[in-house]
Amino acid sequence: MRSTSKIRKRSKDLSVKKCEDRISNLPCNLISHILSFLPTKNAVATCVLSTKWKQSWTLYDSVDFDDTLLLNPRKSDRTLSLQTSFTSFVDRVVLQHRVSRLNKFHLKCTQSYDLSHVNAWIAAALLSRVKELHISIPMEHSIVQPQDLFSCGTLVVLKLGAKFVMNVPASVHLPNLKILHLHSAEFSDDESIDRLISGCPLLDELSMRGCVGIDVRVVKISAPMLTSLVIYDLYSNYWEIMDFAEHSYKIVLETPALLFLGIMDKVAEGYSLQSLSHLAEARISIFQFIDLFESDYSEAVCDFLKGLSNVQHLYLSSDFMEVLQSANCQMPKFHCVTYLELGPSGGDTVVWALLTELLENSPRLVSLVFGEVDSSDPVGLGPMFVQCWNPPRSVPSCLLFHLKEIEFKRFVGEKDELELLDYFLNNARVLEKVNVCYRNRHRNWNKTFYTMTRAEGFKKMWMM
Repeated sequence: MRSTSKIRKRSKDLSVKKCEDRISNLPCNLISHILSFLPTKNAVATCVLSTKWKQSWTLYDSVDFDDTLLLNPRKSDRTLSLQTSFTSFVDRVVLQHRVSRLNKFHLKCTQSYDLSHVNAWIAAALLSRVKELHISIPMEHSIVQPQDLFSCGTLVVLKLGAKFVMNVPASVHLPNLKILHLHSAEFSDDESIDRLISGCPLLDELSMRGCVGIDVRVVKISAPMLTSLVIYDLYSNYWEIMDFAEHSYKIVLETPALLFLGIMDKVAEGYSLQSLSHLAEARISIFQFIDLFESDYSEAVCDFLKGLSNVQHLYLSSDFMEVLQSANCQMPKFHCVTYLELGPSGGDTVVWALLTELLENSPRLVSLVFGEVDSSDPVGLGPMFVQCWNPPRSVPSCLLFHLKEIEFKRFVGEKDELELLDYFLNNARVLEKVNVCYRNRHRNWNKTFYTMTRAEGFKKMWMM
């Protein structure tokens, strides 16, 4: 009996030993692939697990540096030591890395670093024929990007979130670039923007924020394959501008394949939106800057609105509706709009005088949404309807034939709100659903959601 138990125990011990090192017995390429899903700091730390793993991290094709992983919460004064240790770590990894072609190179930092090191890291990534390059560093000084950045034929995704000086050369060759995000990467002149975009023939997604310098007068985006465009506060320092007219710019879009357009920016001096026949969705939050209509920007606003006439889903902030009212331009026909959302943006209330025009000029409207109040409202009040609801003389055709759903994301029960909702219930002939998010007038709002359908009886539910 004893010998049998010993044999079983020995057999069990042997099986455990065999199972202990299964991962190390995997092929090096597979181990490297597994490690590629970890931040580089953690991947390097796995070298203590096995002698075979000691160099495995040098073979994987993704590098992800994040200095927050080095933070020690028990040390209050750690900025200098963090910068030193992080710089040393990245230098060592970049030097020892053996892969000739990188899939991803991510560098996300909370501290600023010596420019020579940053440029060396980016240059090493480009030398490794990287496909996805993400740089996010809050640098104190501007970074002059390596010229190889504009001729890297392997780049597919490029995201720059740092104070780059975009000195774009005369020749740009980025044949595979499809996604380009620029945050604080500042162009010094009009030609630099045009050259960069034109050098990306397959560009599909573009996002720009804080990229316009004081000498830029025309922001031209000519990209035949572009389907998504986001423009957010193009001029990085316009809140410091004393003379708005001297630092304005025009926006020119030559993007025939564009499906999504998002703009949150001040009113530009002029707009040229050509061939947006495929535009499916637009989210617009264009706001006035000081007393900009002392200069005549009305024509620019009207041109912009006409350029959106083919859109299907449309979001207009209260800021932009105020701009429209100041511009006093004629509302174009939105023949393709099926979804319309009106919502606050900067804490201001929607100018409801334009609501009638929007309904009359959106004959195929199916869904109408009144958006959520902005979180910057310090009290959480501010009646949603500050101007009296003036119903149209005749019922808009969209209410008679197409409007099926209405949603109020913030409803406080003001008289104008009640009158508007009553108007819809009485005149929307094919209405199927009304969603109401009711909130009381106190700062700590109570949220109660009501969903009314035609089958349940609108008037019965409303009278209750």
